[in-house]
Amino acid sequence: MKKEFVLTVDELEQRKNRTDTSNQVEQIDIDLNSLFGTLAIEDWLTIENLRVTFNSHFVNDRTKCMFVDVADRASVLTAWSQFLQKILLQFIDFFREVNEFQDLDLDDRLQLIKCNIFHLMLLSKCAHYSSENDCCSNDNYETAENHRRFFSLCDAPSDYRDMFVNLILLLVNTTKQDPAILSLFSIILIASPGLSLNENEALLKDPLAINRVQSRYTQLLWNYLVSKFDNDQEVSKYFVQLLNTISQMQAMMQIVKDFAHQQNMVSNTVDQMAPLMQTVLHIS
Repeated sequence: MKKEFVLTVDELEQRKNRTDTSNQVEQIDIDLNSLFGTLAIEDWLTIENLRVTFNSHFVNDRTKCMFVDVADRASVLTAWSQFLQKILLQFIDFFREVNEFQDLDLDDRLQLIKCNIFHLMLLSKCAHYSSENDCCSNDNYETAENHRRFFSLCDAPSDYRDMFVNLILLLVNTTKQDPAILSLFSIILIASPGLSLNENEALLKDPLAINRVQSRYTQLLWNYLVSKFDNDQEVSKYFVQLLNTISQMQAMMQIVKDFAHQQNMVSNTVDQMAPLMQTVLHIS
């Protein structure tokens, strides 16, 4: 005999309510699983906050490419420094909202920014890259021609632009322009002593604290990628690709630094450069 036949009306109503509640809890579990995947809720909240913050500083900024409207090397170098300073200041504002970075020793933060932040302008260009009408495209759009003119005015070797564009395309392919990946990657890079390959970098006061920041955000990136790939082997391959990308970023930015330093000295434009660029290029 079915129990429903011997239960009172009140007992049947109570049983129905318990079933409804159970179904609601099960539905919540399903919704949370679809929302967070394999990520812990704390990790998801941290990454989502970083994604929103990164978007507010970079993706929502429509200044995608530098437009050269000057006719001589000195003017274009000055305009370039001002354009890059704006991008680097956006990164500094972004890092102000990363509590672990703000908790580092002030002198260490300044040292990391001075030595490492120049590399991050590549991530900004990656975030803004478009397959159409972009300065880093290989077509004849106005913005691409403008970019070629910039390198020409700077009297750069013919392969410099190709090297730069190929690196941006590599970053686009690696990160898929995912703001979560770009934000985590930028924190990992800024907290990477030795990224600049400068043997004369000053010693850091608390390298262990910096290592903890780098380790935490590397782990967050790993966890995020596991939630996307659902396969540790694929994540391992991704990290190998990421390390190769970092090596290429280091090599490219060393070339850019040396070339910019030389050009500013030859053109006698050091005093006209944006102050932050003087600092990161070590020509102040």
